[in-house]
Amino acid sequence: MALPAESRGRLIEEVPLIDILYKDEYRIDSYLAQMMNGVLRRRKLQETESQTDEKTISSSIKILSGSFNDIGVSSLMEETRFVPHDRNVITLLETLNLEPQENLSGENVSGRLVCLKGRLAIRDFGKFNEIISAMANNSKIFNVNQKEAKDLKKTFDSLSKIIPMNIEAEFVFKDNSVVRGILKEKYLLTDYRDVVATHGTNLPGVWFMIGILDRLLKPSQPTQHQGFRKSMDEFSAIAETLYREGNPRYTVTPFLIFRGLEK
Repeated sequence: MALPAESRGRLIEEVPLIDILYKDEYRIDSYLAQMMNGVLRRRKLQETESQTDEKTISSSIKILSGSFNDIGVSSLMEETRFVPHDRNVITLLETLNLEPQENLSGENVSGRLVCLKGRLAIRDFGKFNEIISAMANNSKIFNVNQKEAKDLKKTFDSLSKIIPMNIEAEFVFKDNSVVRGILKEKYLLTDYRDVVATHGTNLPGVWFMIGILDRLLKPSQPTQHQGFRKSMDEFSAIAETLYREGNPRYTVTPFLIFRGLEK
C-alpha cells in the first residue's frame, strides 16, 4: 500500500511498498486508540452473516478523520472484527504526519515522537556473547586463537553480569552522529540471526525509525546515598558506558522501523 506524498515533504517519501523490520504492536495500537478515541480491534457475541462494509472514524480534530475497511468474520457463537493487515501502521503514519529528520538540532528534547531517517545498525550483545563462547570451545573450526577467544569470553562473561546484553539499534545520520535505542526481540519481524547472516551488523539502504526521542542527561554525579543504594547507582553508571560510547546526545525508544522498497 503506497503512502501519500506531501507537498511540504512531510510524512514519508512516496514509495510503492514499505518493508517493516520492527513493529511494537502494543505502542502502535495504544497511540491510535488515544488519537482516534477508541480501539481498532473489538469482539462481540452475536449470530450474524459474514459481511464487508466501509466504516468511518470521525473526530472533532480534522487530522484525525479517516476511514478503513472493517471486515467481519462470523460464526454461530461469535463475530470477530479486524482491520486489514498492517492498516494500523499506515493509519498511524498518516495521522502523525511526521517530517523525516536526517539530523538532530541539539535542542533539549524529552518524550518527543519523531521520524528518523538514516543508516541502521543492529547489534545483539547477548547473541555475540554466545558466539564468543562457541568460538572459544571450537577454536579450530573458527580458525581463531584459543587463548585469545577464552580471554575474550571471560571478559564478556564479566561484562554481562553488569551491563545488560540487549539488542541495540544504532541510527546514523548524514553527519555521522548517532542515536541509540533498545529493541525487544519479540517485535523483530526478521530473526536477528538471518539479518546478521545476510548483511552483518550494518543494514543496507536508507531506513526510517518512528520512536520517542529523549535528550541524554550528563552522567550523574555521585549522590549522598550510602550502602546498597550508592552501590546500585555506581553499577548503573558503569552499565551506561556501553550505550554512551561516542557521547551521543540523545536516546530513542523505537516502535516502528522500516524502509521503502523499489519495484
